[in-house]
Amino acid sequence: MGTTSEELKKLYAKLGGKDPKVAGFSAPGEILNAINEIPLPTEYELPTVTTEDAGDVLVVNDEGKWDKGEAGGGLPEVTTDDNGDILQVVNGAWAKAEPGVGIAVYTGQTETSGNYITVTLDNNKKNRDIYNDVSSGKIVFIKTGGAIYSCVLAGNFIRFSNSYAISGTEVRVGSVSFNTSTGLDGNTLGGYNVSLTTQV
Repeated sequence: MGTTSEELKKLYAKLGGKDPKVAGFSAPGEILNAINEIPLPTEYELPTVTTEDAGDVLVVNDEGKWDKGEAGGGLPEVTTDDNGDILQVVNGAWAKAEPGVGIAVYTGQTETSGNYITVTLDNNKKNRDIYNDVSSGKIVFIKTGGAIYSCVLAGNFIRFSNSYAISGTEVRVGSVSFNTSTGLDGNTLGGYNVSLTTQV
């Protein structure tokens, strides 16, 4: 802001004065001095911290100085009963969360008799585990030796189809499946493979 009568006249007009051309307008020296003594705003700065403050939670008080604050509480405890679960904190306590869409991969051992194939799941997994993953929206695969089976839902069955090379010129294609009504407690999937000869 200026300190002359002319600047004050302009301010008077901006503030709604009807006649900016006030003929003998003058500002007393006390007003001009008071205007000049108004401190200009400076950029706000946080108080200085030192290495002694390491690890503390600090808050700025009304005087612009640091005070020690209270740290928030830690995460709730979990136990081995929570293994394999997806957890989220709700009202300060752990709660089970729904899994998002993802991929689940199972491993298994293959036995073949003629064109019939049986896949036995590893790691004490049950067909019920697969069913739960499929029901939650996951994309499920079973890996057995040289084959990878991908999941397809078919009525009351969860069917896994595959194609993989047996030798240099033979490709075996087919599927294994289990019945979701009767086979959830088992750990084997059965089905038929068809051997095809192809040009390599």
